[in-house]
Amino acid sequence: MKVLIGLGMIGTLYTGGYLGAQEGKVFEESPAAIKPDKVSGDTVAIRIFNEMVNTMYNARTLSYESEYKAESENWRKKATCKIMLKKPNYSRVEVLDEKGELSGILIGDGKEFWLRWPQGETLYMGGRPEDALKIGKKDYMKKPSPKGYSSIGHELRALGACLSVLNPSVFHGYPEYPRKYADSIVYIGRERIGDEELDLIWLRMFKGQRIRCFWVSPEDHLPRRLVDSIQIAPPQVVREERWSKIKINEDIPDERFKWKPPEGWREVREPEPGELLIKPGERAPDFSLKSASGGTISLSDFRGKAVILFFWKVGCPPCREIFSDMQRLYEKFKDKGLVILGFDCVDDKKIALDYMREHSITFPMVLDTSERAMRVQSEEYGSNAWPTLFVIDRKGKIVESIYGYSKESIFKALERLGIK
Repeated sequence: MKVLIGLGMIGTLYTGGYLGAQEGKVFEESPAAIKPDKVSGDTVAIRIFNEMVNTMYNARTLSYESEYKAESENWRKKATCKIMLKKPNYSRVEVLDEKGELSGILIGDGKEFWLRWPQGETLYMGGRPEDALKIGKKDYMKKPSPKGYSSIGHELRALGACLSVLNPSVFHGYPEYPRKYADSIVYIGRERIGDEELDLIWLRMFKGQRIRCFWVSPEDHLPRRLVDSIQIAPPQVVREERWSKIKINEDIPDERFKWKPPEGWREVREPEPGELLIKPGERAPDFSLKSASGGTISLSDFRGKAVILFFWKVGCPPCREIFSDMQRLYEKFKDKGLVILGFDCVDDKKIALDYMREHSITFPMVLDTSERAMRVQSEEYGSNAWPTLFVIDRKGKIVESIYGYSKESIFKALERLGIK
């Protein structure tokens, strides 16, 4: 049997019985576990996935190395991560680049993440190229790390790796996306990797925008290979991890999770996502880009009307939460001079259109994955995260810039424009 992920074959598999069950094992359920009544799929696949995240969540300590690889048609990135985790809320990650040189370190001391870059780094946070954050060898960042809410997986990108397929913070109670956004999960069969027979499960999320595969050991219930296929703007992006040197419930000294900046080191601060957005009072940059209907659409087409410009993508959970509000606003105020203009420069057009049809979205929409469209969002509007909204007045000036979503801010901005 062959399994395809998007355009690429991921392996030749042999069907057979479920290898992973260990009867009688009692776990406290992980916040990342999938609820059987919330996803379509077979019970075997759900059981394997839940055993995997429950094993992480119930472990006293966990350490492993992960070889990371992310690639698309035009770029590739490789790194090795050495990860140590300990209850109640300790973590240590060392990231090595392709040359084997240490590029980034994260230490979680139970209260905060401490990040540093032994070789220095330039972090592009969105906005214009000159807004990039230049970090020296004696610079560090400090971030709060509340248990169950902080994500090691997202910090890996800044350290020189890429977003993890399975977030290490599942160990500390981080919920992960599949619990809420999985569409289906199936058990494919068995495959041998090295000396191990592994169970392969296939998980589909965000209506096919993302597919994850896990090769899981029936012995310790932890993965050995993990693949995430992301069908965004062509070409497809594939991320892969290969876990090795796995140790569970072995003693790790607390000293491994302690660090304080030496004298003379400088603390640098990562800009908040909203800081780089263009500010109220500035003119909203115009654009002419491809629309969902197949033609072109310009911001200036709506001059004389109030506009909410809504940057979103299919794989953004918060975006999904607010789409219904955007549609209701459009239906309520479109005859009073309000336009909602969606803007997606990331997703495959078919996936985006399917999502719009499924949720009965009727407001105008930019669907354009060109470099020009991406520059409009990141450089001209300063948006490097989703969702981001701009309320624009009838003369084309910014009234309110909002990262995330605030009903109160939107309604106050609309009231200033006489829409209520």
